[in-house]
Amino acid sequence: MRIFVNQIGYRPEDRKTAVLNTKDKVDFETFSLVDDISGQTVYEGALKYAGKVARWNRGYFYTIDFSLFSRTGDYHLEAGEARSFSFEIGTCILDFEMMMNTVYYFRSQRDVGEWEAQDKNVMFQDQRPERIDASGGWFDATGDYGIHLSHLTHSKYYTPQQTSLSAYVFYKANDITKRWYNQQKHETGIPREFFGHLLTEGAYGADHLMRRAAPSGSFYRSIRRGMREFGPADRTRHIGYELRRSSAQFGNAFTAGQETVTQEFYEVAFRMGGGFAIAALAIAARHPYPSQQFTCEEYLATAIRSYDYLLQNNERYANDGQWNLVDRYSALVAASELYLTTKDPMRYRLAEEMCEQLLCHAVPVGDNMVRWNVSGDMPYFHAAEAGLPVVALMIFYEADPSTALAKKALATAEKAMRYEACITDDTVNPFGYPRYTWKNPSGQLQTRFFFPHDTTVSPWWQGENARLGSLSTAALYVADHTKDKKLESRLRLYAQQAIDWIVGLNPFDICMIYGFGHKNAKYFADGIYRLQCPAGIVNGITSSTEDEEGIEFNYDLSQGVKDNWRWGEQWIPHSSWYLYALAMKYHNTR
Repeated sequence: MRIFVNQIGYRPEDRKTAVLNTKDKVDFETFSLVDDISGQTVYEGALKYAGKVARWNRGYFYTIDFSLFSRTGDYHLEAGEARSFSFEIGTCILDFEMMMNTVYYFRSQRDVGEWEAQDKNVMFQDQRPERIDASGGWFDATGDYGIHLSHLTHSKYYTPQQTSLSAYVFYKANDITKRWYNQQKHETGIPREFFGHLLTEGAYGADHLMRRAAPSGSFYRSIRRGMREFGPADRTRHIGYELRRSSAQFGNAFTAGQETVTQEFYEVAFRMGGGFAIAALAIAARHPYPSQQFTCEEYLATAIRSYDYLLQNNERYANDGQWNLVDRYSALVAASELYLTTKDPMRYRLAEEMCEQLLCHAVPVGDNMVRWNVSGDMPYFHAAEAGLPVVALMIFYEADPSTALAKKALATAEKAMRYEACITDDTVNPFGYPRYTWKNPSGQLQTRFFFPHDTTVSPWWQGENARLGSLSTAALYVADHTKDKKLESRLRLYAQQAIDWIVGLNPFDICMIYGFGHKNAKYFADGIYRLQCPAGIVNGITSSTEDEEGIEFNYDLSQGVKDNWRWGEQWIPHSSWYLYALAMKYHNTR
């Protein structure tokens, strides 16, 4: 019998929930919140029976809600013989401390030392004579010292935004939290230098993206670490290409020899990190900062040139030669940020055009809801950025809320998040884990908990903590602007539960931010423990290897798995979306 809680802590105004897990049904009906110092019960409430979940085979679950209690202090929960870990109910300092720890994580992942020396004069994968300076950026993952705008680019739908998203988020987190800070008349306990740390990392990322800009107008996709990622940098670093039809996450298909590598194979479409590279440079142009190497004018000129180029040439870089939802939401964020920087009406018209195209992917479902199709009748689901269609609409909306199209964008975002909440509630789900809709190989639409094994990126599948952060971010954007109070309340709970899962409120009772909480996941490859970085976030929980309706999280060698990258490897999109989601808790514009 165990009680799972957010191991980092809750703000007084947060929706505060926990989950009791038991082997058998219990006959007691209440829980107690106990002050750690005095030992006194300060709040009591009723347990709510949830039941068993899918084929998780982890017993019975009961939900606990103590949102009405808001006094700061250190507490634990008790129910029957179960007692939770201690946790804090604290002020905004809790979130800002975790945001700052995330900044320090990124600082530890900077391209430095022998890798930086190699990347200052890095070769191309096909051994062409020219070399470029592509230094900077952040190592992608615990087991990958490469630096990628994206990967999985051989797929149509699952390309994630990586180092360019990270650079962008530092600027967005600065703008969101600084506005809140100024509204509070600085009486927050937050030191002003916090914002300097965000802008330092943002400028570091923007400078790197400038070096990744290709002469064509696109960007170089990837600095690859070769197959010997733990070997010497001078033997493993190169600007990498990826084949369009026959690439895979692990090697190439047997048809690889049928493809001729061209310059485009090194570069990116909007969906492959190009859109967020443009967005990051556009927002960087509004933030002059002493540490940046390039001028704001240079940032903006590169962003405009690249947007205009990819708008006309995106199909050349997409592996299927077509636009899809991922291209369009990436391009919409880029276009919106260009308008916000330039205030040029022509730039707003371009953003409107992209917004209209994005809205065409919204499919009406049920009562006042929509879901997304990524292309044709293929439903959109994503392991890393499922919230991005809504985030893109909300960024466009905030650029000028007065226009008719902006109002339509907000209405569609509301309908999309109403659908996300609906499918999350359509089964036993005590943790409020965000579910998704997908089309199985037989062509049937289904809802599931975790990213499926059988997709065009198979055998790649992994935990989806980035996805949770993106959906939390999307939910908070809509919650801040909707006039539907019932939807607002539901989305604030939805957003909080997505983050709670990452920091311990999950069936494995484990905090997935290394160095925090009461239990962390280890990372190992080839049966050898690898180093984790403090404040880095691991991939997380998946469905079972043998059962899509099951649940699995291999976090220690004693569990008999030789490599646990699917679960225990840290990856920068997780931390980027976590940072964005925490910032959004201070976004409220009302």
